[in-house]
Amino acid sequence: MSDDPTTTPARAPRLTAALVAEALASFGFPGVTGPESIAFPAPITRDGPGWWVEVDLPAGVTPQHIADREPGLAAALGASVRCIPVPGADGGAMRLFLRIGDHGDAAGSRCGSGPGAGSREPGA
Repeated sequence: MSDDPTTTPARAPRLTAALVAEALASFGFPGVTGPESIAFPAPITRDGPGWWVEVDLPAGVTPQHIADREPGLAAALGASVRCIPVPGADGGAMRLFLRIGDHGDAAGSRCGSGPGAGSREPGA
């Protein structure tokens, strides 16, 4: 195997809850101040060439608020982002599913829309 970086695929850095929370907090929504203000009901997992993230948002912030700012979230994370808003199951919290491409992966573009993209959908 060659050490030439053009032929050796780089391993994507691990996406963490702290990075996602910091990116979401950058929008300035009341109640979203960092990792302590956002619940992650499931571990962040690899999904094809990216990550699958489930986020429970605090009261007053809807998944649609975040989805409307998808390009800004992509820029904050330096990766492609696809937001999938879903009402939460516990009455108050709102759940947001995020499909986040590997860092450096076409920031600002919608991941999950082309060949080879992860196949998870909510409930899958």
